[in-house]
Order: sequence, then structure tokens, then C-alpha cells
Amino acid sequence: PATMGSGQANFQAFLVRNKMRNEYLQKKTACIALQAAFRGMRVRAEQRKKHQAATVIQSVVKMFLCRKRYILLQHSVITVQVPLLRIRGHLNC
Repeated sequence: PATMGSGQANFQAFLVRNKMRNEYLQKKTACIALQAAFRGMRVRAEQRKKHQAATVIQSVVKMFLCRKRYILLQHSVITVQVPLLRIRGHLNC
């Protein structure tokens, strides 16, 4: 009879340990999922910043190249038009 109660106590202890372990594993899984979600959010925010910075850089470069092309075109037009204007008498320089 003493061993029978001891077996039942061991079984009860096993059930308690098993329940505690399952609760621990559940909390551990939840923590890991939460950490992964936070890390993902942080990485996506960083990627968004980098993408915006790249877009600004591309925009500035494109603006610079377009302006340079426009100024070169403007100088070319002036270079071609000035002699013609002088010939026609519209320019007194």
C-alpha cells in the first residue's frame, strides 16, 4: 500500500511537471514569435529608410543631369542663333 501511494504521488508529480513544461514551451514559443515579429518590423523600417534615401539620391542625380543637358542645349542654341541675329541686324553687339 505504501508503494501504491508513492506511485500515485509520482504520477501526480509527473503530470504537474508535464503541465509546467508545456506552459514553459508555450511561453517560449510566444516569446520567439514576438521577437521575430519585432526584428522583422525593425528590418522593414530600415529597408524603407534605405529605399527612400536611394530614391532621393536618384532624383537629385536625374535633376542634375537634366539641368546640365538643358544648359548645354541652351548654350548650343545661343551659339547658333547669335551669328544669325548679327547677320539679320537684330543684335547690336
